[in-house]
Amino acid sequence: MRYLILLFIFQLSVSANLFPNKRTVQKNNLYRSAQLSAKQIKRAIKKWKIKTVINLRGESPNKDWWRKEVVAVRESGAKYHNIGMSAQRLPHRKDLIKLIELYETAEKPILIHCAGGADRTGEASAMWKLDQMKTSKKKALKQLTILTRHIPFRFPAKRYFIKKIYQGSDWAKENYYPCEANYKYYDKSNCN
Repeated sequence: MRYLILLFIFQLSVSANLFPNKRTVQKNNLYRSAQLSAKQIKRAIKKWKIKTVINLRGESPNKDWWRKEVVAVRESGAKYHNIGMSAQRLPHRKDLIKLIELYETAEKPILIHCAGGADRTGEASAMWKLDQMKTSKKKALKQLTILTRHIPFRFPAKRYFIKKIYQGSDWAKENYYPCEANYKYYDKSNCN
C-alpha cells in the first residue's frame, strides 16, 4: 500500500509541470494554484479576471521566480501580496491575521498560491470556505485532500489546524495566540 501511495505522489510531481494544480474555490471570488510561471500567471489573471494575487511562499526578492511573478502580476494590473506561511507548521498569528484581512478587504477575484498549491493553499482555501462561504468543516476539509495534491500524512499540520483549532476569522483575531497555547505542530522558536 505504501508503495502505491509513493508511486501516486511521484506521478503527481511529474504531472505538476504538465498539469499545474489550478482550481476554483469559489467562482468569481477565490482561485487557487501551485507556483505558476510568469506566462501561466498572466493567463490565469486574464482567464479568471484576477484583481489580487496572494503569494503564500513569502517575499523572496533574491529568487528569480518571485521577481518574474511580481512583474507579471503588476503588468497584468493586479495587486500583489506576500505572506510567509509554512506547509509544515501552524500559521503564525500575524500571517493568519494578514490573510484574513486580505480576504475581507482585497479586490476580488483573488488568486492564492504556494509552491505546490496543496498544503498552504489548501489551508487558506479551507479558511475561505469556512469564513466566506459558511460551509461545514467537513466540506472545507475537501480543500486538503489527495485530489488537491495534499498528502495528509506528509503535512498533517494543515488538516489539524482546520479540523481541531480554527474557529473562524473573528476567533482568530481575538483568540489565536499560538505562542501562548500548547498546539501540536506549532514552531515556538519565533515566540518571544
